[in-house]
Amino acid sequence: RDLGFGLQPSRVPLLVPAALAGWAACWGAAILFTILFTGTDSDPFANPFFDVITNSDASLRWRLLLEACVWAPLFEELGFRAALFGGLRRRLPFLPAALASGLASAIAVVGVVLAFVYERTRSILACVATHALFNLGQLQFSYLFFA
Repeated sequence: RDLGFGLQPSRVPLLVPAALAGWAACWGAAILFTILFTGTDSDPFANPFFDVITNSDASLRWRLLLEACVWAPLFEELGFRAALFGGLRRRLPFLPAALASGLASAIAVVGVVLAFVYERTRSILACVATHALFNLGQLQFSYLFFA
């Protein structure tokens, strides 16, 4: 069964722009989510991962980078986008399927954005790339501002 890895030649030019657009949308959604649900008075950076990023040795940071930018995007996108969203999408319109798979993932708004990327490209690789870029951006932001 195809999980979206099969690239159709006509869809290849969509992968990079879709991944970059998805990455920008994910960052916007994360910022909006933080403002809406934590307010402006609380500390949106109170996160235990910041301690790992800023107070650990290089080998642990490399392992975190590998897990956050390779393994997590790969397995989460296979599970949430290819299997869950793909299965729901065969039975439901886009929005209910995207919302259901987004709610099942860690950050619902980002999950919906990734479902849109998958819907447009029909390739899980674009979702994995978007997810990896999003996680890399979070790690870079954390390290630059808190290390």
